[in-house]
Amino acid sequence: MREKSRLSSGQLLLLELIFAVAFFCVSAAVTMSIFGKAYEISAESEAKTSAAHEADAVSEVIRSVSDEAEIDGFLRENGFELQENGSYEKIYDNGKFCMTITPSVNGRLYSAEINSYVAEKRRKEPDTEPVFTMVIKHALRKGGSGDG
Repeated sequence: MREKSRLSSGQLLLLELIFAVAFFCVSAAVTMSIFGKAYEISAESEAKTSAAHEADAVSEVIRSVSDEAEIDGFLRENGFELQENGSYEKIYDNGKFCMTITPSVNGRLYSAEINSYVAEKRRKEPDTEPVFTMVIKHALRKGGSGDG
């Protein structure tokens, strides 16, 4: 008949310590995962809030001016650069975010699509999804391009 092997008290203590360390390692990994996700949510929320404030400020000024030339002047004065495709682009908030404004004029109706991106993601992947998008339409008082 086989003799049952019993663990000594030292071996039991070692086994108990191994289980305790394993439990705390798993707990630490879960906690770090939760805090990492919370940080991502916080950063995304900050990006959306900042983008909404910037886009709102730009849209209010665009709505207050009377013609296309004034809008162009305002955008250039405030750090927007005219791109080859006719849109305007600005890096703001210490290089963290990028805003693009894509204007179009149809008679006296000025439309602009305002998109805000996380600048780092935009540099790596130009077709990245914006964190905030706003479309504004504004009737120009002095007439748009195409008016005679």
